[in-house]
Amino acid sequence: MTKTVFFLQRRLSDYQQPINRGGDGVTLEEIKKTDKPYLTPEDLSEALGSDKHTIIVSARTNPELIRFPFTFMGTRMKVPTAGFLRWYYGE
Repeated sequence: MTKTVFFLQRRLSDYQQPINRGGDGVTLEEIKKTDKPYLTPEDLSEALGSDKHTIIVSARTNPELIRFPFTFMGTRMKVPTAGFLRWYYGE
């Protein structure tokens, strides 16, 4: 499964690529400044202190434990930027 996820991540369009393209996730400040309507698990990994694969697996296996809004489009997980920031700041 890991190879499949990696393969799918490599085929994402530019719009769906991480904000900083460094692969290490982005800071909360970068998330606040982005104009992207949706974030990827890779974008969230640094802000949440987790690995992108852990975020995806947790959302698939225990969706009730994930408190911020998310959706899956096929195998791709998307998180609305505004919804994530509201959850993060407790609004």
